Amino acid sequence: MVFEKIFYGYRIGRIAFSFSFLILLFIYLSITQSIHISILILSLYFLSSIALFFYNQLNTLEFLLDIVFLTAFFYFTIGITPYISILYLFPIFFYSLLSGKKSSFIVCLVSFISFLSVKIFYEDISIIEIFLNGFSFFMITLAGLNLHNKLENQEKEIEKFEKLKKEKDFYKKLYEVAGYLAHEIRNPLASISGASQLLKEGEKNDLLIDIIYNETKRLDNLIKDFIILSMPRSEEKEKINIEEIIKNFTLSCQKNIKLNIQQKSINFNKKSFEYMIGNIIKNACEWAKENIIINVYKQDKFLYIIVEDDGVGVDDEIKDKVFEPFFSKNPKGTGLGLAIAKNIAINNNGDISIEKSQNLGGAKFIITLEVNNENIDT
Repeated sequence: MVFEKIFYGYRIGRIAFSFSFLILLFIYLSITQSIHISILILSLYFLSSIALFFYNQLNTLEFLLDIVFLTAFFYFTIGITPYISILYLFPIFFYSLLSGKKSSFIVCLVSFISFLSVKIFYEDISIIEIFLNGFSFFMITLAGLNLHNKLENQEKEIEKFEKLKKEKDFYKKLYEVAGYLAHEIRNPLASISGASQLLKEGEKNDLLIDIIYNETKRLDNLIKDFIILSMPRSEEKEKINIEEIIKNFTLSCQKNIKLNIQQKSINFNKKSFEYMIGNIIKNACEWAKENIIINVYKQDKFLYIIVEDDGVGVDDEIKDKVFEPFFSKNPKGTGLGLAIAKNIAINNNGDISIEKSQNLGGAKFIITLEVNNENIDT
């Protein structure tokens, strides 16, 4: 990530450098009223810089191109030669920093030869100058390679800490789920235990038997839901009628429901589809004031099932928690329904998201399923 930012910064700097020099050269030549080939060279360099900005990969030729343009520019520009060694250091340093490869020394050598050719062309150069400049080119290459290794090690350490943090968050969530599950199991067991104790003491009536039956059924449903959530299954798919399934779930909903089902069928596991769409519709029926809209349509490679209601909606602060196991704003809910629905969608190359309904003002659940000619009928 850090190397991408440096690479991006280098390219921005290259564009800014070429553009600035181009403007300064235009001003200078307009004053002297002359035309110079360096204008053409800088113009080409500027255009190349813009073109390279949209090329994502790091390439050795890109930095060699910098050296070629610099050399060509210096050949035709009088009076700037004392400062050219500094400009050559930039492509050398950044290439060694970004690539971390031994080919950095090739870029360093090409730069040094180019520098010497320009320097010798314009003026005499001593052995000491050759040595000092060659040494500076070599050291800047080593500095770039050394910094690359440090940044690379730093990124590895950051990734390591992020991995540890994710593991810590995972175990934290696991402990929370275990706590919620224990709480959900303990309450029905307390009711069953109390009713059983009264029956044991001779208090025989239908109410106690109903308590035991209902709480046992509640425990059974909770365990079934938890198994569905935690264990991915290989499911057999079949052609199912989307419209029929949705209508069956809306029959018990005492709200005004508007259906717009353009896509009638899909190849899917029927039980999973019923569980997924059933939980979304049930949630809408619980929170809607009066109106619900359900749209089903296919667009490109995706099937969309959108359920909107005119309820209170979902606050931005809890959007990420809505699909977490055991999270529920309904005191009577277990908080597993939406978590299972999302898990089913993800296991079938899809997803479920939530946003504010622009039509009704409440919640808007969007089920997205990736489909093709094999699993959907057009």
